[in-house]
Amino acid sequence: MNQKDTYWIYLLVCSNNAYYAGFTKDLALRFKKHVTGKAGSKYTRSFQPTKIVQSWCIHESMGKALKVEQLIKKLSRKMKTKIIENPLELKTLIQQRLQMNMEIVPVKPADLQELNKDVGKNSC
Repeated sequence: MNQKDTYWIYLLVCSNNAYYAGFTKDLALRFKKHVTGKAGSKYTRSFQPTKIVQSWCIHESMGKALKVEQLIKKLSRKMKTKIIENPLELKTLIQQRLQMNMEIVPVKPADLQELNKDVGKNSC
């Protein structure tokens, strides 16, 4: 079963200034869970996320979304910074390193600011 669905691949910046990569079906809910320590991630419980620095919408199977998440996790900080500054670069990396073509759409900066602001207001 290779059903296409919608997933969000995201990069957070944490309180220790490190990047954290993840994937989810609901970006706002997942970020809220990271901020409140209920996400199931030891790393973000230890180093609370301060904001979402980049996110991409991907219309593929869960398996492909996980491969993209793992690709990002293996990138150096320099490369993570590069895809944050130029979000379309991730598509090139996917093609080069995973030999896959997929529809991947960066989230607009204004939408990220809105998500970051909303979670800050509503955190427990």
